[in-house]
Amino acid sequence: MIKSMTGFSRQLVELGTDVFSLEIKGVNNRYLDIVVKIPDDFSFVEEEMKLLIKSYIKRGRVEVRLKGKNNLQPTGQEINKEFLLSLVEQVRNISEELNLDAPVNIQSLLLVDGVIMDRRGIIEESLVKEQILFALRNALDEFDTMRFSEGQRLKVDIEERIGYINNLIQNIKEYSLLVVEEYREKLYQRVNKLKIEGLEFDENRLLAEIALFAERCNITEEIIRLESHMVEFNESLYKKESVGRKLDFLLQEINREINTIGSKANNYQIAKLVVELKGEVEKIREQIQNIE
Repeated sequence: MIKSMTGFSRQLVELGTDVFSLEIKGVNNRYLDIVVKIPDDFSFVEEEMKLLIKSYIKRGRVEVRLKGKNNLQPTGQEINKEFLLSLVEQVRNISEELNLDAPVNIQSLLLVDGVIMDRRGIIEESLVKEQILFALRNALDEFDTMRFSEGQRLKVDIEERIGYINNLIQNIKEYSLLVVEEYREKLYQRVNKLKIEGLEFDENRLLAEIALFAERCNITEEIIRLESHMVEFNESLYKKESVGRKLDFLLQEINREINTIGSKANNYQIAKLVVELKGEVEKIREQIQNIE
């Protein structure tokens, strides 16, 4: 299924009395790169967000932002025991180093930022997670619809170019059948001219020269492979899975065969057609850079 890697969607998330904006933005990238930017208080839902995104998107850079101010009321406070014990240990170590006999003042340490933390209830955290994932799923559905719509537009353009490329290949096949015959005719004309001038020419050598030329400029195998790649490329446009990287690979193989045809075929008309082929393939290459 052809989908674009670019797109945008936005959903609102209501958390208590606060309203957050959840945005998804997608751009081209060779591999899947997910960036989630959310307030620190909601970091507990980040991994589940990434898993959900991966179930929708296979390729591209995706940035998800949750913007807004978190004013959710804490259900109470608690002491960060691990942090407090660490502070006590540091105070004792410093006292020993300085030979001080000063008692540890717990009340002073409680005033240090991070020792006393807001505690949020389990039910409230669960509700926050549910609301964020619900909004993300809706945003991804909208994002996917946009990507599919853009992908279909790209598909139509690519299909038209594939049709034109196939016509060019048929023209090359027709000209390739005439190349050896034209060479044979020119060679015999030169030989006949030499004979008129009284010069002798070995017929076997002439036939060997024609056979060598025919072998050197034979592009039958390249055309067969090129047509095979074009069939596979066209079929890939209708597959359900992500096909962007496969299309990119096939296009490289198509380019390789076209270049070989251009270097082997000793014919002006074929050379012109090869230039046209390269131009169309390059236009398709630009399009598939945006395909998932």
